[in-house]
Amino acid sequence: MEFPIHELEDFYPGIKQARLSEEFDRYYHLETLKGYHSLELAEQNFLDFLKKGTPLAYITNQAYFYNAWFYVDENVLIPRFESEGLVELVIKNLKGNKVCEVGSGSGCLGLSILKETQKPLELTFVDLSEKALEVTKFNYQTHKYSFHPDHKVNFILGDRLEKVSGEFDLIFSNPPYVKRSQIIHDITKKYEPDMALFLDDETYEQWYRDFFEAARKLAPILLLEGHEYNLQDLAELARLMDFQKVEVTQDLNRRDRYLYLGS
Repeated sequence: MEFPIHELEDFYPGIKQARLSEEFDRYYHLETLKGYHSLELAEQNFLDFLKKGTPLAYITNQAYFYNAWFYVDENVLIPRFESEGLVELVIKNLKGNKVCEVGSGSGCLGLSILKETQKPLELTFVDLSEKALEVTKFNYQTHKYSFHPDHKVNFILGDRLEKVSGEFDLIFSNPPYVKRSQIIHDITKKYEPDMALFLDDETYEQWYRDFFEAARKLAPILLLEGHEYNLQDLAELARLMDFQKVEVTQDLNRRDRYLYLGS
């Protein structure tokens, strides 16, 4: 199938025929597994999705992250390459075996950490969205046989750490970090879950203050991914809250991306 690239450039800048053909094959394979066998209708439906600007990961329900494929849908964020840096920071800084991820979404962060860690871990996944947590659980079931056999997981439905108890060696999160007033790509804003992206400007600082305070009661280290324009302000907030170690580090594009807080 030849795709009208010129009609799709606004939604998928730089997209190539080969990439779209690959994504269609993935989409059609999934539809076939569902018992849907009309190639012509599948091609038309796929093209209709493209002309609306639907993200490819939501069309195929698959996204590649840190050496593995994960199921995604409109209830969770599409994994970004930048988040692989957070996985690496967690692995680098984890000295014990109890970890908590706040805002698990697809589960790609925590599950990648489990895949890469060759010692027994207990990882607690937390999400405010019941539907997102179901996606985390689905991906866990898909990938669990590639883990260390003694890994343990827990799933908690709740806001940040409100329903979490016990002690952890490290807490990490890719929380909603965009202020409502800040501009993001229209397609991201239209299709990806609002609650995973945005916080209201007037409650932004307090949301993080509460999160920081709760986290340091449960773990000596908190690692976050954040917005390049907001991380320095959050670092200053942490210093005012007397965290002993506060570090902002950059991603591969040399943009502020990760925040380390040590209590």
